[in-house]
Amino acid sequence: MDAAAKEALSREMTYYVTRETQAGGQYFVHSEFCAVLPPDNTLETVGVFADSGEALEAARDGRDPVNACATCSPECHVPDHAGGARAFDTREAALKRDGV
Repeated sequence: MDAAAKEALSREMTYYVTRETQAGGQYFVHSEFCAVLPPDNTLETVGVFADSGEALEAARDGRDPVNACATCSPECHVPDHAGGARAFDTREAALKRDGV
């Protein structure tokens, strides 16, 4: 990983949430550097945060269910085999419930 990439990952980032539900009826949160970031006209800005967990909590305001993007925020993404996103679930709780 080059120095620019390391610096980008260590600073606060802008996060976005999809305006409409996507797979499984979920809204998805993406970082500004997401490799699969949807087009601008399909996103709303959530804000600038230190990590995707904070962005996910903020995106839940008025939206349900909200999930983190598996590509740019795998540490917060709740996989479909674990039931996908549910209001205020954590990845750990969902995986434990699923027996993973």
